[in-house]
Amino acid sequence: MTNLITMKKFLAICLAAGGSVSAAAAGPGSPGALQVSIRPNAQLSTLIDFSYLSNSGTYVVSSRIAYNERVTKTVRYPLAPKAQIVYLNNEEYLVGAGETLILEMALENIVQSGKERWGGVGQVAGKTKAKAMKHMLPRMIDSAYNTVDVAVPMETFDRDMAAVRSFFNASVEAAGLSADERALIIAYESGRRLMHKQSYVRSHPEAGKMEGFSKWYYDEFDIANPQFDGIAHNIVLKQIVDAWWTGRKMEDPKLADEFEMVDLMRFAKAELMKQEAAKVWLYSETRYRQFSTAVKNVYPILNGTLKPYPQKKYIDSLYKSYAVMDRGLPMPQFSAKNAAGKTVKLSDFKGKMVVMDFWANWCTGCIANLPKFKAIEEKYKGKEDIVFLTIAWEEPGFDELWRELSAKHKIEGEHNLILTINRKSKEYQDFFKGISLTGVPRYIVLDKEGNYLDNSLSVMLGEKVEQQIFDFYNEQQ
Repeated sequence: MTNLITMKKFLAICLAAGGSVSAAAAGPGSPGALQVSIRPNAQLSTLIDFSYLSNSGTYVVSSRIAYNERVTKTVRYPLAPKAQIVYLNNEEYLVGAGETLILEMALENIVQSGKERWGGVGQVAGKTKAKAMKHMLPRMIDSAYNTVDVAVPMETFDRDMAAVRSFFNASVEAAGLSADERALIIAYESGRRLMHKQSYVRSHPEAGKMEGFSKWYYDEFDIANPQFDGIAHNIVLKQIVDAWWTGRKMEDPKLADEFEMVDLMRFAKAELMKQEAAKVWLYSETRYRQFSTAVKNVYPILNGTLKPYPQKKYIDSLYKSYAVMDRGLPMPQFSAKNAAGKTVKLSDFKGKMVVMDFWANWCTGCIANLPKFKAIEEKYKGKEDIVFLTIAWEEPGFDELWRELSAKHKIEGEHNLILTINRKSKEYQDFFKGISLTGVPRYIVLDKEGNYLDNSLSVMLGEKVEQQIFDFYNEQQ
């Protein structure tokens, strides 16, 4: 952006992209509402997502399918009695406390890049131009920052960012906001600005080494701003947290990733932001690293900090489902078949350390790792107190393909097994829940009693994993 963007131009861009918008205000402290009238196209149907803070104060996502009908449908959702930014199909609207935001949308008979396009019915229905502008401010901010090129030198980038700030400040002054609305939109803009700086430093990593980086990066941004709770979109909240953490990592590259949640719990004041970020972090950590040391270290902090929101209940449930895999706890029993059709049970290997490789025919990464796993096994050839199992996790009917792949990758033998998914079997269900088998490859190490030594070795089967297995083996002697 080399020229200062005028308020009039951006307002025109944003209004052209949306539908008819109006707002009716109730008394102070009164609950508002999101009311959407949907005029479907007779040729098309689509899914519409609404994201907002409900009158119970919690974050809600609701979806509605607009079928290819001719009758206009109207849906209405109660809103929390506070200023907030609501989302309709990821497009933002600023709504004041006690207001009912009325959107009239029509699905046009146009498909671009495989997606339906929404168009507006009529013009903006606000009483004044400023009133209409207020609802569009979040989208105006996004549009403005999206025009700032991150591939340019820092001097140009800073100049263009300053132009956007000037445009934003003028827009806020012209919009006639209440104190709460003003505080919320300023917080939103600071988060959006930080996200764009994150994009810049990712394109220019050397920027993180410049003197005064932190002051430049976090200029007028405060992770402790409680107004972030007015942003009713979990992804946007997590993006702001990610941008904040990017700066922290550039300040100190040795900072352990788990401190993202530790520091967020310490400094952030927006409960919804903390809840959503913690939920995403714990899901990702357990999904890819199972019951890791980071999970064990961070969960007590989350548990002692977060309020009893629905997200907190999810976090507690997720933690408990993975805690059964802590070191020293028994792995659930299971049975599988080898190529000879013999049923093999986990209990058959009691008295031996067991290293397991769970893989599947559709997992290219799993198949690429089979020779690496086999190479590790070869280093223990002749050892009677350790066994390596390759276990294909397959839907029914894939036995023949399993045999073909096993022969091709030279993993045939009595310790090459197939575990067929059986959703009706209690044994299988208990096993599935007991190890949270949500993806492959997955590498598990058990002691001689069938207890966990490690519930999820790194999928990078290199020297570090070899050393871990070696250390575990020496422990068992």
